[in-house]
Amino acid sequence: MPPLPVIPGVYRLALLWTTGAQDAVNVIHVGTNLGLLQAQVLADVIAAFNANQASMFASVSLAAALEQVACTPLDGTSGTVVAPCLAVGQAAGQYVPQSAVIVKLQTGLRGRLNRGRIFLPFTAESVQVNGAIPLLVATTIGNGWSLWNGAIDVIPYNIALGVASYKNALFHPVIGNTCEIQTGTQRRRQERNR
Repeated sequence: MPPLPVIPGVYRLALLWTTGAQDAVNVIHVGTNLGLLQAQVLADVIAAFNANQASMFASVSLAAALEQVACTPLDGTSGTVVAPCLAVGQAAGQYVPQSAVIVKLQTGLRGRLNRGRIFLPFTAESVQVNGAIPLLVATTIGNGWSLWNGAIDVIPYNIALGVASYKNALFHPVIGNTCEIQTGTQRRRQERNR
């Protein structure tokens, strides 16, 4: 695996999900221009997850928990710090292991390197029909991620969700997001069931 790029003021967050039987990881990025301590960024991010979990994770099965968040500053020297999180899935019923709800991140710039996606794991059977989730659930999730992004962007810290281009060592703040109706999958999650 190639080394992580150096992007000052940007943090790589690995969201570590588990059901006890299976695990999933989401990687997102946040940035700030204030030179915050890693512990402060991590504390603010986790507090916002815990406060907004009802909407952000409306499609995720109650069997799943976002147990930990691993924070790595993209400064080229600092190590990763892992902290516990209390967020859990919000939907009743069994989960579909290879199914994921997709949250698209828009930065206002064109091109693949300026767009991002979050694959929410462990989609509950109760919120999907024929590979799609209801519009109300998608709207709830999209609004939840917007609220979370607003919650971490409080004065004086001004942390923002963004898209990091490892190829170009750039970070662009997210200006909007949408949750797709059609579910998707990641090859790694599909292959673990075979």
